[in-house]
Amino acid sequence: MDKNVQIQSKSALTSDKKKAKVILNIQVRKSTLVIDLELEGYFEVSNELDNSKIATALAVNGVAILFPYARSVISMVSTLDSSEVIVLPTINTLDGE
Repeated sequence: MDKNVQIQSKSALTSDKKKAKVILNIQVRKSTLVIDLELEGYFEVSNELDNSKIATALAVNGVAILFPYARSVISMVSTLDSSEVIVLPTINTLDGE
């Protein structure tokens, strides 16, 4: 990933472990343009998973689900502000495992 792009994610689980939230933060800096995007996704959690599998599923699948939407938003916003569109590359969320 480009050094001008920062990506972070975090997740939270309800106390009953039935619902979860994944927050994807992406910051893009390109010359005078700065885009700081925070995208939240809400998910239902299977009661068949233990805590470590839930955390892995949220980190891998949650980010994989949200990232294409973030790419689209950043592309649209960057075209509205300048003549140069910013297109983030796709990512492999399984690469960190």
